[in-house]
Amino acid sequence: MTDCPNKAFLFRGTKRVSILNREGGHGARRVIHVADATGLSVQSTLIRKIQEHPNITVLERHIAIDLITGEKLGHADKRCYGAYALDSDSGEV
Repeated sequence: MTDCPNKAFLFRGTKRVSILNREGGHGARRVIHVADATGLSVQSTLIRKIQEHPNITVLERHIAIDLITGEKLGHADKRCYGAYALDSDSGEV
């Protein structure tokens, strides 16, 4: 969601939604609203984007155990390269 301020999401057909608004006593813009179905709209959009992305593999029935970061691989960056995941069916990582 870090690049959300620079992008518009389409919800409910062609309705564009302004994202990352400030609400109440919050000092930072971090609240997303879409009518009464914000959660469903955000979830549906993110799922669609994930399924369309060529570099993302969705593993069902897996539990993330740890992130594989550049720092852990001995690189100078802190970028995430992947994750160790436990397969709930086989018990393998």
